[in-house]
Amino acid sequence: MTKTFLVRFVGWTVLFLALAGYMVVCVKRGNDFLTFYELGRTACEKKGHIYDPMPRTGMRVFYLPHFALLMMPWALIPQRVSASVWFIAKFGMLVSTVRLFSHWTSSRHPTKGQKWLNLLPLLLCANFINNDFRLGQVNLIVHVLMIFSVVALGAQKYVLSSLLFVVASFKVAPLLVLPYFVIRRQWKFLLGAVGWSAISALLLVAWFGWHEAGSLAAQWLATAHTYKLVGPDLATPSNQSLFAAAARLSNFLDAGIYPYGAYGTSVLLAAAVCLWTALHGAKGIQVGEFSVFIVLMLLISPDTRSPHMTQLLLPSYVLLTSVQSRRFHLREHWWIILLATVFLGTSRDIIGDTARNYVLSLSVPTMAMILVLALLMLRCRTSRGFSPLQSVAGTAVSSGPLKET
Repeated sequence: MTKTFLVRFVGWTVLFLALAGYMVVCVKRGNDFLTFYELGRTACEKKGHIYDPMPRTGMRVFYLPHFALLMMPWALIPQRVSASVWFIAKFGMLVSTVRLFSHWTSSRHPTKGQKWLNLLPLLLCANFINNDFRLGQVNLIVHVLMIFSVVALGAQKYVLSSLLFVVASFKVAPLLVLPYFVIRRQWKFLLGAVGWSAISALLLVAWFGWHEAGSLAAQWLATAHTYKLVGPDLATPSNQSLFAAAARLSNFLDAGIYPYGAYGTSVLLAAAVCLWTALHGAKGIQVGEFSVFIVLMLLISPDTRSPHMTQLLLPSYVLLTSVQSRRFHLREHWWIILLATVFLGTSRDIIGDTARNYVLSLSVPTMAMILVLALLMLRCRTSRGFSPLQSVAGTAVSSGPLKET
């Protein structure tokens, strides 16, 4: 037995044990997954209001009705086993995403040192990913589905691409990215999304029946309106959307413009980004532009909390590829230190609840996301050799890196 083999064996064993211990913690603390599990059981039994508080947690689910169908298979096995499989599946999706990033990087920077830089987005988003895992949330799943949907679209696999996007859209927020596909005239993709949405509606009818399925949309609209659009808790410090930041500022200034001024701020930002994209003149679907719309989605969504910000993973990768293309200089890459300080420093495990609430009440993560948005737009606009301008058009999901325009 060589020394190298022994070191690797011990390292992998320690990593496996640490991951197993982390899984146990997440399974025990994952109240959000328990709520999803209860939703699946309610759907399996075809009884009860799927938008009522779930019996064991008292929490509501605000996702589109077809999410209940997606959770039904998970409810067919014991809850702890289901939560463990959920964790493993999410971890596998995270690994596959990092491998995809490494695949994109390999042709441009084939050295092992450069490949290790693919872990930087994980470190930058570690706080958000940790919260998503510990709660048993779905944000990482949604993000990975969106990434692979765009990769499939680049390979002109319109059926697969639209299917992945429709599945991810149970979270509703991904629908805010649809204007990007309209601007880039991805009509086959959009037609496929309409088709898969119709199929999901038919599945709801087949399972719940015409009357019950017909009322689900109205129930969802009522629930979402009450708790996600005009709810009194939207201005809470944990909500870092632009809407919530504007609402907190309005309340602080006693301006009396909440909620319409808060909504207006989001609409103006969305309109500005859409206009920028239309005038940008790029062809096809591009990773950098898509990342811009992911950050925009987080900003204009009425409710954006720490687990939701897991979706900064791809935008972080797109920005951090600038470090892979040349030596690191603090003057040029000061934003890495700033973003790391904000994103990691807002963890209650690091600064405690009191300091965290103070930082969040000042909307510091919101301002950091605006900085990410501006940096992405600047890179897309000024650096044709920079990775945000890499087009995925004509690139297979599993063959070859993204091509540059």
